[in-house]
Amino acid sequence: MRKFLLIGSHPNEIGGISTFINNILKINPENFTYFSNSRYTFFETKYSLLNKVQKTIYSAYNNLKFIIFLLKNNKNIKGVIIVTPSKYAFFDSIYYILISKFFRQKTYLRYAGDLMSFYTESNYIIKKAIQLGLKTPYKNIVQSQRISSFIKQDIKANTTIDILPEVIMSIQEKRNTIRTPTNLIFFGGSEAIRKGSMEVINSIIQINESKNNFHFYLIAIPKAQEEKIESYNFKNISIINKIFGGEKDILMKKMNILLLPSYKEGMPNAILDALSYGMGIITTRVGSIPEVLKEKENAFFISAGNVEELSHTIKEYEDLEVLTVQSSNNIKLAQDYNQNKFKEKLDEILQ
Repeated sequence: MRKFLLIGSHPNEIGGISTFINNILKINPENFTYFSNSRYTFFETKYSLLNKVQKTIYSAYNNLKFIIFLLKNNKNIKGVIIVTPSKYAFFDSIYYILISKFFRQKTYLRYAGDLMSFYTESNYIIKKAIQLGLKTPYKNIVQSQRISSFIKQDIKANTTIDILPEVIMSIQEKRNTIRTPTNLIFFGGSEAIRKGSMEVINSIIQINESKNNFHFYLIAIPKAQEEKIESYNFKNISIINKIFGGEKDILMKKMNILLLPSYKEGMPNAILDALSYGMGIITTRVGSIPEVLKEKENAFFISAGNVEELSHTIKEYEDLEVLTVQSSNNIKLAQDYNQNKFKEKLDEILQ
């Protein structure tokens, strides 16, 4: 049986690329392993290496390995799905597209990142390369209408574009319990600064100047920021350096509000996770987020970098009725991102 070839980060890694690959593999669970099932097979790339030298060496090695792979397996491949971040690893994806086309394979390019900022902040030469990468695939797969319009109107790429929103693999049967203290969570990681970690820290310091019923959970924040907030000896803060699989689910079931005051985003999985647990959300109008969430109904929007506004907005949740309404709305909204809809749309795209 001919299969689609998936190209991207290892499914065990953290991030939008691995999440998308896992979602594709899991909606076709027959004979599921981390590397293949009855419809897809997997070819690993590495976008997060320690330094530029490693990246260059691995890229050259992987490019050669990819050619050898197609020489051996081309007749068993039905099409090539390339999942890429909207960063400089995007140019590796152009190579995979061109090689796949040489072997007469249909290519599908899926973005996992902030394509709009990547393009607008690039120089003339890189913009031309991005345009080439967008025009060459058989189809481009994007997360939202906003990105689709940007490609057509701003980048002016005459290309086939299909919209495939992200999927929530597990939706809670009921919202998380709303009680005091109200639990707020921020996920940092390698992109913590971009996600607004410093603003979150400074906002907590402001809020704790007066009595409140909030407890803040800070996940994987930079060491310097961790030391800064610990110096205040606040009792309503929990800092967690790493969190895995089942541990995350247990923690998320206790959370009430997601903090994501990002400067740049595509369509973050953290937002979809928050919806699935019936959490309130504080975020910014970046990427595809405003296309998914409505002001007050699902989330509060603030300006990136505005600590005063973030502090004020967090205090809005002192009224638990505000949180109750958002929580109910978000559990309902999560149903729009279920597995069946994702699978149906993906099947339509790959026909």
